[in-house]
Amino acid sequence: MKRKDRHISYYYKYLLSYIAILIIPILFLALYVDVRIFETLENEVITNDVNTLHQVKNGIESHLIQLQKIRNEIYMDTNKSSFYFKEDPMQAVQRIDELRAYQVTNPYLTDIFLYYCGDDYIYTSTGSCRLELMMKDFFHYKDWDYDDFYHTINTIQQPMFRSVEWVKLSNNTDHQYATMIYPLRESTAAPYAMLMFIMPKEFFDSRMHHVIDNHAKITVVMDDTDKIIVSSQHASFLYTDKFKRLITSTNRLNKTVIELEQKKYIAAFVQSDETGWTYITLSPQESIALKTKHVRRGFLYGILLVIGMGFLAIFISMRINYNPIKKLKNYSASIIHHVKGSKGELDVVKEAIDFLSDQNALLTDEVEHSSEASRQYMTMQILRGSMPLHDQVQKKAEKYGVLIHDYCTVAILYVNNNTDGILTRQGIIQMLKKAFSPTVNLYACEHFDCRKIIMILSFKELGDAALTEPFKDVQKAIKERYNISTAVGIGHCYEDKKLIPKAYIEASTAVDYRLIKGNGCVILFRDIMEQQIALASYPQENLKNITHFLKAGKIKEIEKELDHMVSYIKNNNTPIFIVRGLCFDIINQIFQTSQEMVNAFDNHANDVPDVFTLSKYDTVDELAAVAKDLSHDLCTQIIQQKEKEELSLIRDMVIYIKENYSDCCFSLQVMADHFNMSQSSLSMYFKDKTEQTILNYITRIKMDKAKELLISTEIPLSKLSLEVGYSNVTSFIRRFKQWEGITPGEYRKKYV
Repeated sequence: MKRKDRHISYYYKYLLSYIAILIIPILFLALYVDVRIFETLENEVITNDVNTLHQVKNGIESHLIQLQKIRNEIYMDTNKSSFYFKEDPMQAVQRIDELRAYQVTNPYLTDIFLYYCGDDYIYTSTGSCRLELMMKDFFHYKDWDYDDFYHTINTIQQPMFRSVEWVKLSNNTDHQYATMIYPLRESTAAPYAMLMFIMPKEFFDSRMHHVIDNHAKITVVMDDTDKIIVSSQHASFLYTDKFKRLITSTNRLNKTVIELEQKKYIAAFVQSDETGWTYITLSPQESIALKTKHVRRGFLYGILLVIGMGFLAIFISMRINYNPIKKLKNYSASIIHHVKGSKGELDVVKEAIDFLSDQNALLTDEVEHSSEASRQYMTMQILRGSMPLHDQVQKKAEKYGVLIHDYCTVAILYVNNNTDGILTRQGIIQMLKKAFSPTVNLYACEHFDCRKIIMILSFKELGDAALTEPFKDVQKAIKERYNISTAVGIGHCYEDKKLIPKAYIEASTAVDYRLIKGNGCVILFRDIMEQQIALASYPQENLKNITHFLKAGKIKEIEKELDHMVSYIKNNNTPIFIVRGLCFDIINQIFQTSQEMVNAFDNHANDVPDVFTLSKYDTVDELAAVAKDLSHDLCTQIIQQKEKEELSLIRDMVIYIKENYSDCCFSLQVMADHFNMSQSSLSMYFKDKTEQTILNYITRIKMDKAKELLISTEIPLSKLSLEVGYSNVTSFIRRFKQWEGITPGEYRKKYV
């Protein structure tokens, strides 16, 4: 009964601790979220409002910039001079056609007015009439009388924007329009004409409602004098002095809470650097509070759901894991497979731990043996050159205890004994590791020739004497212990870890010189180089040329360079150690270039010779043939990739031209910017690939489209010219005659 009570107490103890672990963090989280939730939502609303205001600003001002461009074009077309209707009615017709063309290509404009200062007539996209008649009968501003209008369009010196206001048209209908007036003048002279753009209120509404879908919000656009240009809703307080004072007194860089008509709003501001206009969004604070209420309610339900699921998980967990000591005893008994006598749970667990400790000691021995095998494998792969020491491979090597320092070399110890006793070789390797100071890392592996032991030596700073002396001590110890003569060959010391395979070739060459030096000596590859007759030159330039031609995909030039190097080897009686190094450099150059370009050897890496297989080739001609095959595969992939990219680019250019040639704003500079090229580079590239200039190609497309429209439609030439990308009908007619030999009108009569 006492044991049962103890079990129950443990049960409730664990249950309460689990519940506390579950509830305490959730309560802290709930309190934190409840405190911060309103502020977070408010900041999110402000951020969203500012982002949408930027969209409204960009949408409106992009068209205002377009108006400025139209004004500049009309200014250039009017030849900077004025005329009067009575003096030249035909020129008035031309002005009307030009205004109509601009109005057609800019549908967001209701109309465009052109007025020459001092004249009695005003010109629109639909015709011309007396100024007084237009203001009183055709386009009557309700809040702008004729005298003020006349004075304004004859005297203003700077562009003026009139807010959205009511205008009565000739059909007795009322509409709301905004008016933008630009004076046309040369330098500082007085304006000789006025250009008026009529923009409907729907233009501004569409820009604001397109991005601001919450109808409870009020969006206001104000000019640089804080005068309201347009608002998304008609609210009387927007036109009060109180609203103006609140807006002008606030910091427009931060959020502001203002109170209007006993209702609080959160105001977001965006001011334009181009026009000086201010864009404002007023969000009712109560709508944010309503969102907060919904979020809090949802969060509360989520907390309750998490707590309920947590209780359920704890209950199931406790039911499953109750009485763990008894289960641990049963599990421990299954591990040791037998229990001597009647023992308690702790005794059984202790016996199982002792058993596992013994097993762990055995496993550690196996792991150490396995690590040594992995270390030997990694060392052999680095020597082969089949695993270049980039960062990932170097980390893997360090995992197995192979750490390569700043300087490294390779040494080969040759054992002059035909016996291949494993114990003897392992004993020699242990001697080698003990002979060097702790600053030198030595990694040894057994060669397929059982009489050779290969070593990678890595160190930070070390001279030749610090290498040769330990090897001499080891040679002496081997002679005393095993009565075996040895020879040691050491390659150059390199800072680049990728040249370890080359150091192996040099060490192999050096140890072969024991036939001359005799056993019991340490042979440095550097000493062999000094004893050889200096060659006229090492074909470094040919190696550089191979890299250059590989990247350019020129297989014929690569074959010539390889043939030249083979001829160099044969005709100069090149020493064998130079031949081995040169063969390595050729293969390494091709391999490194393939890694940089298209990884040409990823799918057939076994075809690339390593330093151990170089000796399998009977002649240097065989190695050159392998290098040519590898180079041919790499060049083929590079050429195919280049052709694919060029075909894709010229196709994109043709598609771009066909989609944009009819745009009057289309130009070579715009197209060059689209493809991130200079205009001259674009023209030369297009002509090189299509054997025709880009201007001729665009003109041919325009003329083909014009001929099609002339035959199949009856639209006037003024509209037809716009359809094929000419804003000026005179320019279109002149270009058509140059291209076809006859005018568009004559062409239509001839083929219709």
